[in-house]
Amino acid sequence: MNQMSNEVTLDADTIEKSLISKEEGNFIAKHYTSKLFLWMFIWFLIILNFIWVIDPYGVSPFQINLPDINTYKPKRLDIDRLIKPYEVWRYQPKTIFIGTSRIHESIDPSVFDNTQFAPAYNAAIPASTLAQNLDNIEQFLKLDHHIKHIFAELYLYNFTGQTQESTQKTWRQFFKDIIPLQISNDAFLAAVQTIIANKNSGPIPAHIAKQGHWVPSSDFNPGTTFTESLYIQTVLGWDRAAKLSLLQSAFESLGRIVTLARSHGVELHLLITPNYPWEDYRLISLGYWPLVEEWMRKMAAYENVVSFSQYNAFLEEAPSLNPQMKWWNDPTHFSLGMGRAMMQAFIGHQEQGTPTNLMRPLNPSTVDGLIAERHADALRWAAAHPDFVADFEEAKTFSDPIKGTLDWEEKILVVDGHKHPIVLGMGKGVGDVTYLDDQGSSFFASGWAVDEIEKRRVRNLIATIGSSVVARGFVTVDREEGLKYGNNAKRSGFAMSIPLVNRKDSEPIRIFALMKDGRAVQLASQIKQIEGVKTLI
Repeated sequence: MNQMSNEVTLDADTIEKSLISKEEGNFIAKHYTSKLFLWMFIWFLIILNFIWVIDPYGVSPFQINLPDINTYKPKRLDIDRLIKPYEVWRYQPKTIFIGTSRIHESIDPSVFDNTQFAPAYNAAIPASTLAQNLDNIEQFLKLDHHIKHIFAELYLYNFTGQTQESTQKTWRQFFKDIIPLQISNDAFLAAVQTIIANKNSGPIPAHIAKQGHWVPSSDFNPGTTFTESLYIQTVLGWDRAAKLSLLQSAFESLGRIVTLARSHGVELHLLITPNYPWEDYRLISLGYWPLVEEWMRKMAAYENVVSFSQYNAFLEEAPSLNPQMKWWNDPTHFSLGMGRAMMQAFIGHQEQGTPTNLMRPLNPSTVDGLIAERHADALRWAAAHPDFVADFEEAKTFSDPIKGTLDWEEKILVVDGHKHPIVLGMGKGVGDVTYLDDQGSSFFASGWAVDEIEKRRVRNLIATIGSSVVARGFVTVDREEGLKYGNNAKRSGFAMSIPLVNRKDSEPIRIFALMKDGRAVQLASQIKQIEGVKTLI
């Protein structure tokens, strides 16, 4: 009996101790759990504040500028289109600019400071269609009830070949886009990368300014982008892929933009932006000038249209590395300098030296004169630049892909049906293959070549394997070797990819420079000129 009593007492003590142990365990677990959540919350706040202080995308509520820490925000370049709606909501501008990368790269809204249009914001989004511009304007008008003026780009290629797909902008999408910019792994990494970029003692990287426009890197030289042969081959490739035609859907999108602005009491200003002369000659040479005239006449039917497409010293700026170009970033994009001059002309505050015809109103009474003036000036420019015209017209005859044969015994190179007599023994007098990279299925070769008679760049470079013509290249960069023939020959450097598909080991590879007089001169300094050559070097 006593034994049973002792066992009961022992069991009771064990149960009591077990309960106490569980209670202590629960208390400890809750204690550590609360501490864990506290520390997680503290780390969350630390990371959030780090992101907000560094502000890699320019969307922080703090807006703290720390020199050499976060002044420049290069990571924003990748996601600028997501940030535009947020900044329109945040800054509540009175004026916004809408358009493609041409507006994005050229319009600094600060030119409107202290005018009736201030504050202004550049809301342009690269590669946007007219339908996307319409969607963006609808969203901006919901986010900002202070908008009174919209400056919208009229760009010919927005009316040709682009599908006009529309996507409704919702508040849900707005917050979905913005929240990750405030707190996320990507935002944390972008903050770290922003510090590194600002600490870098090198050039200031390209970035987006606070008022929404693109700013090039401090070491950017626009002249490096003006390579005639590259431009010509690019635009001709586009034309072979698809011909230009005006799309009714694009005009319908513009019509809806006009109606939307009018329904909100917003004044819409339409801007026909500049075309570099290369672009106008392209349109003339390929037979698209009637399309340009039709488009300009359609644009003249709208209200508040101004044209900046007239020829003048700014628009016709010649490509140059030194001095650096002021009015163009590349053959498609005009510069911040050009954009500033355009907007100063719009508000009547032109600086001394600004062309008097920089801006002209486009309407039914002026359109015929402006078309005739632009066409005549484009032809005048072409007559003054015969080298560009000759290169463009010749390139139009090139087949794509290239076709041709090499008759080594007869010393004849046939390219796209044209026979070129081969000249040997010129040595380094006309050019040299100076680099080769074996990329497996192809060779990447580079060097330089000059037309020694014309004292200028060669027409193009032809690569052969055995008796087959396999690749075409062009001079695209400046090389010091060309300077001995004068400044016109400085642009003498080339690079080309030579496909090796179906090549037999016994077949030699050769590169020829095609001269203006029709000769094909083999670049022989590092190329073996006998059968059995396996590489260029």
